[in-house]
Amino acid sequence: ASGFVVAFALQGTLSNFASGLLIMINKPFDVGDEVDVGGGIEGRVEELNIFSTLIRTTDGIKKIVPNNTI
Repeated sequence: ASGFVVAFALQGTLSNFASGLLIMINKPFDVGDEVDVGGGIEGRVEELNIFSTLIRTTDGIKKIVPNNTI
């Protein structure tokens, strides 16, 4: 039962991790690219890591987007 609780608690983190791996392997975009991602966020990619992507919007606002929403 405790294993189920831990797996359920880590579901979002593991999803972001898996999505991050796929982004880094397939490279659909790279740092410096203009993107339009889930949730209506568009701007320039400033940083990619295994769990999230940092995007600077056209308004100059930095947004951290979880990789499982991209």
